[in-house]
Amino acid sequence: MARETFPGKLLRIFCDETDKRNGVPLYEVVVAECQAEGVCGVTVFRGIEGFGLSARIHRARMWPFTNEAPIVVNVIDRSEIIARLVSRLDRLELDGLLAISDVEVIRYSTTSPEGVTGVDPARIQASTEPVDPFG
Repeated sequence: MARETFPGKLLRIFCDETDKRNGVPLYEVVVAECQAEGVCGVTVFRGIEGFGLSARIHRARMWPFTNEAPIVVNVIDRSEIIARLVSRLDRLELDGLLAISDVEVIRYSTTSPEGVTGVDPARIQASTEPVDPFG
């Protein structure tokens, strides 16, 4: 098993389920941007309850048509990759909060890592076609 350790950044993007770009949920757009940038990892978390700048409480509901649950997208990679990703996200004019933290990344893999700048984008398998947030 291969083990790779490197200093990195953890980018957290806070938004809610109702945030969309061209009818596409914002978190899906962010994941597509991460895939295009070839980041090491991204995970979307759906919260139970929370609030942001508006102080309006967002809650997950039983009925799908009333959902406005808080969403957190976590992205981990090297500093330069996160910086490029943030530049890409700036174009989206996000209505949310970004938080960036220094982290030490330890990546375990049964295959050798794909270089020092993250995962080879050609190896990433998506369940949907990439989203054009500007189209």
